[in-house]
Amino acid sequence: MGVVLSAFDRKLERTVAIKVIRAERLDVARRARFLSEARLMAQVNHPNVVGVYAFGEHETSPYIVMEYVDGSNLDEWLRACAQPPDVSLALRILGDICRGVSAVHAAGIAHLDLKPSNILLDSTLRCRVADFGVSMRPQGNPPERVGTPGYMAPETIFPSTQASFSVVAVDVYALGCIAYEMLTGTHPFRRPDEHVLVAPVSSRQIVPPSRRRSALPRALDRVILQALEWDGARRPTVEVLQRALSDASGRRTGARSEQARACR
Repeated sequence: MGVVLSAFDRKLERTVAIKVIRAERLDVARRARFLSEARLMAQVNHPNVVGVYAFGEHETSPYIVMEYVDGSNLDEWLRACAQPPDVSLALRILGDICRGVSAVHAAGIAHLDLKPSNILLDSTLRCRVADFGVSMRPQGNPPERVGTPGYMAPETIFPSTQASFSVVAVDVYALGCIAYEMLTGTHPFRRPDEHVLVAPVSSRQIVPPSRRRSALPRALDRVILQALEWDGARRPTVEVLQRALSDASGRRTGARSEQARACR
């Protein structure tokens, strides 16, 4: 729907990113959605969330001026790695992501499209949660079927399977997918050699992360599989997931670590 441009703010003398809607996609509904995206972004001020500077129009085309992150995104970074990143580094990055998502939730917002390509990494590998194009304020009602296959919670694909619905739990499910993928190098429910992701499966059918990669602390198995629970009410909060990752990272610091495999 949109295009993101790199630009230079001559008055403030800094590089920024400008997001605009493609001209052929601009209509009343998308214009309203775009303004909502900017307003939601403006509610969050956190080092692990992309900052928004301004909203305006140029020749009737709306635009959002945002923080420019000099680097890549998590999806590109992982693809550049010949094998999964060092466990300690992966846990540090995941901690950043959780802190960013926690700040988004604290502002009363659900992201609803968390995935590696929406996590920006700068040159120091500090994360920023980005792209609030389908985000919303939790209202207790399921949103339209939004998100990206492979990171969408079961209840967003099969709404009738859930008696209760929490948009915050949708984000936790996506975080579980991202954490599993980063730590093991394998998506939790992608079949071998499969290019198109299958629908979510029960957490009981997902191989525990430590069985995929022996260097992982087994304590991570429980919390990551909980994040991938089919029933959203059984998933942990982002804060619980973050604490588990932090505890695991602390244990890794005091233990003999693998040879670093950071992809820069």
